[in-house]
Amino acid sequence: MSSRTRSTVAHAVVGVAIAVAAAMLVPAKAEIDIDVRGGVNTDAEGPFVGAGILTNIGGSHSWYFNPNAEYTAGDTTDVLSLNADVHYDFATASKWSPWLGAGPAFVTYDPEFGEDDDNDVGLNLLAGVGAKHGKVRPFVQGKALVADNSEFLIAGGIRW
Repeated sequence: MSSRTRSTVAHAVVGVAIAVAAAMLVPAKAEIDIDVRGGVNTDAEGPFVGAGILTNIGGSHSWYFNPNAEYTAGDTTDVLSLNADVHYDFATASKWSPWLGAGPAFVTYDPEFGEDDDNDVGLNLLAGVGAKHGKVRPFVQGKALVADNSEFLIAGGIRW
């Protein structure tokens, strides 16, 4: 196993462990869901893993705050993003709810594994769809980061 693969696996394990630990520490009445996600960062040309939390805003069942972190092990550079996304869920009669959203992002690009890091701030624009009910709810999402180094990510994940 290469050092790059070991690093990616280690970051994925840490992200999932943090999400699970946070889920156990959150009071049941807080109505906070945990998510784990993975997918492809088309601009970094590599897979990514991530985790986040989801909570409704102000008791609304349409507006949600979804802060999250994502790590991409790209072919030419590794990318770590910290995101404060907000999205609006559209009411539907189906078991699935589509959403549109946006939020600020802080991104670190690491082309040399610890040397010459480059930081960027941008705006996420996202669209997705997810299951509305159940203990474990799958979702898919597309996200465009508008910044000096713009990116596009396609994600799939689960919330609980």
